[in-house]
Amino acid sequence: MERQKTRAAQLNPFALPTETDARFILMMISALALAFLLSDPLHYALDPNATSPYDHVRPAPGTDLQASEFFQAEMDYGTQLMLASLSALILPLALIGSTFLLAAVLYWDHPRRIRRRRGTVPLSPQTDLRFAQELADLSAQAGLQTLPGFELGKNLVAQDGQAFGVGARKSLYLDAGLRVLLRKSIGSFRAIIRHELAHIVNGDIGRTYFAQSLYFAAVVITILPLAIAVSYLFLNSTYLKIADGLTPADLREILIVKFPVLIIVLLQSVGLIIVILLIRAGLLRTREVYADWRAALWGSAPSLASIFEAQSQHRQSGFNPFRLHPSPAERLNNLKAPHLLFDIRSDMPFIVGIFTSLILNGLLPVIVTSIIALPPGIIALNAGLINYAHLHPGATFNALLPLIYGLLVLTSAMTLILALLPFLILAPLAATTIGLQVQRQALADLAEHRNEIGRYFRLALPAAWMGLGMIVGVLLSPAGILAPDTWAGGVIAFGFLIVFVFFIWLALVYTRFFSCRLLGSHAKSTPPLGKNRLLSALVAMLFLAIEAPLVVAFFVIAKAGVVDPIQGFLILVLITVGMLILMGLTFALHWIVFRLYRRLRPVRCPACGTISTEIAVLGRDCQHCGENMVPWLYVTG
Repeated sequence: MERQKTRAAQLNPFALPTETDARFILMMISALALAFLLSDPLHYALDPNATSPYDHVRPAPGTDLQASEFFQAEMDYGTQLMLASLSALILPLALIGSTFLLAAVLYWDHPRRIRRRRGTVPLSPQTDLRFAQELADLSAQAGLQTLPGFELGKNLVAQDGQAFGVGARKSLYLDAGLRVLLRKSIGSFRAIIRHELAHIVNGDIGRTYFAQSLYFAAVVITILPLAIAVSYLFLNSTYLKIADGLTPADLREILIVKFPVLIIVLLQSVGLIIVILLIRAGLLRTREVYADWRAALWGSAPSLASIFEAQSQHRQSGFNPFRLHPSPAERLNNLKAPHLLFDIRSDMPFIVGIFTSLILNGLLPVIVTSIIALPPGIIALNAGLINYAHLHPGATFNALLPLIYGLLVLTSAMTLILALLPFLILAPLAATTIGLQVQRQALADLAEHRNEIGRYFRLALPAAWMGLGMIVGVLLSPAGILAPDTWAGGVIAFGFLIVFVFFIWLALVYTRFFSCRLLGSHAKSTPPLGKNRLLSALVAMLFLAIEAPLVVAFFVIAKAGVVDPIQGFLILVLITVGMLILMGLTFALHWIVFRLYRRLRPVRCPACGTISTEIAVLGRDCQHCGENMVPWLYVTG
């Protein structure tokens, strides 16, 4: 039975974590990835004569030494190797620290810059009692315990606002023309104020201004210095050769080696800036749409719709991925059709794919360096303990034995964690971005009774976008660790990419299937945030099981060169079959667990308590009392 009440109700975009959260996570990850990715190229661009810190490490001690001499030499060798590895981490860590420090300073200073640019003056309630009272009433309706600081501009024509502020104290800039709008159209006035208050309630002010600060800091600290250093190096070396007299060999080196390197680095720098601009623009556009919807929930939907309709008649804007605000037509469509906020945006998997490659290219050398640093330090410590026990025989060795074994176990555990670190970042990133989008779309499709099998096959498109993003990420990486070295390696890499996209599609199918079963059977008045986190964790583990073995196998086959191409394809086939079996067992196990859980905890109507016979009750009404079975997903009014 389908009641008119359920059809009239609209989907609540805030029922699950919003897309704004996912895009902010992407912005944070981008700064980390760039710091690690560009540290080595920047190091050698600033100092072309720099040598590897491992060049100064003496060779490992031989076995022809006496016991005490061997342990002392082993301790010295391990210490040197550890210090050399730690010195290789100084620059990437310094870049990360500098990037986030500059971003924090810019973020902290943004209220002062806005006030200076706008020429704001604090609102004095005595100058316009009606205006001040209306602002106070709207703030109270928004649920704000503390009124924001209201600051006015001097432009009587403009009718715009801007929410800003650091910490708990937020401010609201309002154009002076809003005082006139209050008298002419109170509905439009309230819509604009509610939209700005929605930014405060949505909690996107701090994330937005910090993301913008982080974008600027990442460009200034990492990308521009690399482009400037490489350009200077090329121009300086070319000038010196011209001054000394160009030889044919010098000319060939400039045209065939140095100039192409310069062009590639500059194109990669521009490409990285474009990617960050895309993330920034997507974040800013998304926050505006969710602020519109929050204002609509407070009663300003008709006024916002009329404003956007009037603006869309005067503004004909085409596709622009760098636009910081959605077009009036786009805002109107999202307001009238909230299911659009539940759809998968193609730019999200594409950017996640780009940063999958960037993070792997940037973190893998750092991880290898960290792994090199860790065991030698523990070995040096163990050598010192054994040497001490050798010099103090008796019960000393037995007393130190548990400590020695404990250090070895600790070394193994930390080495494993370090080896998995890139994937421990990438798996949650994919689960909380693409996985979240699939969860939201699955719920919207269930609500509109669109759960046909074709919806699962359509998930191949975001998987393909992620694969395409990985290719772009490899092209944008100055350190081409994932780039194949030969044509045969390129063919193998393409095979790995196809397998990767296929398993990403299976992971998205898993996400959609259990989103429908787990979230779609949540018959309560409160959102299923706990189930959402559980499902995201399961999806993250699935992404981890996909990414780690494929990347490791790719390096063994395509980069290490220990097998020929035919053997490489056979290994890839074996890995594919093994992962298919693993994913099949995972799916079957989780399906069985879910069925058992449903038998123990059947779905009950939140209104009358009647047990439902449906597996997924989202989009359906109670067969007994006719009430909505999943009120948490809908808003009325």
